[in-house]
Amino acid sequence: MKKILLLLLILPFVPILQAKPKIVSLTPAVTEIICFLDGESMLTGRSSACDYPARIKKLPAVGDHTGFYLEKLLAMKPDYVIANNFTVKDKRLKKHVRANFIEVPIKTIEDYIKALKIIGRILNCPEKGNKEAEKAFLKLQELRKKAAQQTRKPTAIWIIWHNPLMIAGPGSLPDTVMNLAGLKNAAANVKDEYFKCSREWLALQKPDYIIWTVNGVPFRQKGFWAKYRKDQVISGLNHDILLRPGPRIFDGINQLRDALKK
Repeated sequence: MKKILLLLLILPFVPILQAKPKIVSLTPAVTEIICFLDGESMLTGRSSACDYPARIKKLPAVGDHTGFYLEKLLAMKPDYVIANNFTVKDKRLKKHVRANFIEVPIKTIEDYIKALKIIGRILNCPEKGNKEAEKAFLKLQELRKKAAQQTRKPTAIWIIWHNPLMIAGPGSLPDTVMNLAGLKNAAANVKDEYFKCSREWLALQKPDYIIWTVNGVPFRQKGFWAKYRKDQVISGLNHDILLRPGPRIFDGINQLRDALKK
């Protein structure tokens, strides 16, 4: 009896352990960050484009690039839904799904650094998030310093899609990656971050390098593309590492640097 009374006296002062929040991520880069910060066990849903690490593809897909699947989200009952601007502003979400909706814009490396801090707080590991953000910031500064010290920057055109031709312009993530890898974007004078162009326009630019990251379509040196030497074309690099502002982006930049040396 004394033990029971003692337990009853102690219980009110014992902290209640909070259950891990259930998180749905509809952005591939955010999904990678969650796993990078050891929050993978909290993920209960993903977008169809979230594919890294490979094991998260076992999770149910509750959205794609066009939006989300309302029925699946309702059944999942997540605590947090992390998505881009387009999805978060969809009025059906807040009307039907009871969750905390968080918009995490993540288009640039700077966005990635900010996202580490935001997601660290959501996962209840702010120290880890802040620490990784500081490490990423230092890596970015080091790459900027190295690029600034480079006396000559070869020019490059980054091919995002081949038909019609889609090119990376100024302010885009590929533009940043090129600059940090020691290249100058030959399309730097175009106004748009991504734009369609003709083959005639491309031929007039005469870049030192062509960077080919057309997802699912390997580069073939024939027809129009036969005019570019093999050593001018950088292809075969991991599309997602280079074009996804997440934990692997610095590996992608280093891979591009290494490819330039070959």
